[in-house]
Order: sequence, then C-alpha cells, then structure tokens
Amino acid sequence: MRADLRTDGALTTGTGGAALRLKDVGMRFSQPNNGRTLTALEGIDLDIEPGEFVAVVGPSGCGKTTLLRLIAAMMPPTSGTIGVGDGTAAGARTGFVFQQASLYPWRTVLRNVAFGTELRARTPHRRDRSRKAVRAKAQELIELVGLEGFEDYYPHQISGGMQQRANLARALAIDPQLLLMDEPFSALDAQTREELQIELQRIAVQAGTTTVFVTHDIGEAIYLADRVVVLSGRPGRVREVLACPTPRPRPLKYQVSDEFTDLRNTVWNLVHSK
Repeated sequence: MRADLRTDGALTTGTGGAALRLKDVGMRFSQPNNGRTLTALEGIDLDIEPGEFVAVVGPSGCGKTTLLRLIAAMMPPTSGTIGVGDGTAAGARTGFVFQQASLYPWRTVLRNVAFGTELRARTPHRRDRSRKAVRAKAQELIELVGLEGFEDYYPHQISGGMQQRANLARALAIDPQLLLMDEPFSALDAQTREELQIELQRIAVQAGTTTVFVTHDIGEAIYLADRVVVLSGRPGRVREVLACPTPRPRPLKYQVSDEFTDLRNTVWNLVHSK
C-alpha cells in the first residue's frame, strides 16, 4: 500500500507492494539440552509478485510461522537469502498481524492505529508529520476496516473481531511493502471469522499490499489467496504451489463452487500425504 497526500493535506490510500524472493532458505535451531540440531525449513524457493496474496499451509510443525518470522527479519535464516523489492527483508517496511490481538490497552482504537504513523512521522523530511495528517491517516484506515464509531473505545471495550480489525489497520498504517498474517482469525468464533475473511478480501484488494497469510484452515487459504503454498512435514519444504484462478475479491458462494472444492481436495491430500 502507498500513502499519498490529497490536495487538502490529508492522506489517502493508494496501491503498492514489493516483490518477495526466497532463494534456498533454510532454518536450523540448535538444542542446547542435547547438542542436536533441529532443521525447521530446508531449500525454500519462492517468488511472490507485488500485490499478490499468498497463503501458506502445511501439517503442524512444518515451519509455517518460522517462515513468516524469517520474512519479517525477526531472525536471519541459517542458509539462503530473502529479498524484498530491491533490498533485503531486514530493510523492508513490514506489517505483522499476529494470532492474538496485540493492541496497547492504554491507547484508544484511534491511537493504536495511529501508532505506526506517529513513528513514521518522526522521519526527517516527511511531508505528513503534522498531528492532523497522522490522525487523518488513522481515521481513513479505521474506515477501511469498518471500525467507524469505535475510535475512542479501548481494546477491552470491543470484541475480539474488532480488535483484529484494529490490528490490521495498525499494520497497514506504516504503508507496508509486505503484510504478514499469522493465523489472525484462528481464535475467533466461526461467524466472526467468516465476516473477517470477507472483509479481508475487500481490504487486501483495495490496499494492494503484498500479503503472506499463514493458516491451518485449507478452505480459508483457498478463499483468500491468489496462490496457496503447501509445505511438507518437517523439515518444511515447498511441496507444491497451486493457483486459485478466480480473481479476488471472491463472493461467499465461491466456497461451494467446483473450483473451490477441487482445490480444497487437492490441498488436503497434499497436506496429509507422507
């Protein structure tokens, strides 16, 4: 996503996103208690285009979250390289939405969403450093995720689904080149989860940010993504990458289509095969 200034000085949302390139990426963890090494990921090759939405699925323990953390530069891979745009993962602007809401309890919804924008506003030579511009950008994102009217509420005063909407808005507030999502809807009830899947379809298309979405839910992956990456059991390797041909955003009835059913069966067999 890209933020541009309107003629009145307020921020408006544009589209954008960076290419993501993983070349022979591997991750090994040493186990101090027994001196052994655990290989979590091995030989990961993956090219993701700007603005693409890619979901990652695989059996439990295959390294999905580890892969996401490597892309976020939370730790370096033990082998291979990760590039974002013309630079490295460490130098990229990355928004991260975790499984559990991670809002600051002492900040309102508006001030939580504005937090990343406030940090960026301190960057020298930026034109959007004023408090008015920061608040306008936060308000725009609140409207994007459907939280109008809840700007002055604190996290404990809103539902879990609303908290995750606020989390998403806060991640988008930094104009990320990459948006990384680690099972963000898994703790929600089925109805709220479905509502947020529909909303994420709309938001992802409108924002245009390159998105990597980790989930255990095969149907969710197919419904949301342009492509689904299936990892093998540990050590995680790319077993297959499947395209979801119907353009995003997709209507809810897509989930009863022949295409959806065929893809779900194919992915299920890949995830559960040895």
